[in-house]
Amino acid sequence: MASKQDVLDLYTKYAEWTAVDIAERLGCNPAYVRATLQRNGLKSRPSINYPLVHNVTPKVKPVPQPKPLPPRPPEDQRDIDILCDVAEGHSLQATAVHWGVSYNYVRDLSRAARAA
Repeated sequence: MASKQDVLDLYTKYAEWTAVDIAERLGCNPAYVRATLQRNGLKSRPSINYPLVHNVTPKVKPVPQPKPLPPRPPEDQRDIDILCDVAEGHSLQATAVHWGVSYNYVRDLSRAARAA
């Protein structure tokens, strides 16, 4: 059975050896070598049997962008203009005739404005 010191000696002596190489040389399990290195704050070197994969483009779908909001239509200023005419002292009947709306529409609009 290999000792901890044997594992550390081979690790420092042969920089290119992997945990599998050290285990074969000492006649022990590669898991023991990896665990010994980890307990001593060292990292086991990657095996040449399992090369690291570089320059691989991940298959990721693009995130759909939200559709832009349509432009807001210009606000109807007619009700505000009607209320301004009433506030200037015009009668409800004259304002209704001027704006082409019914008297009841102007009356209800002015009541709602006073309630708000």
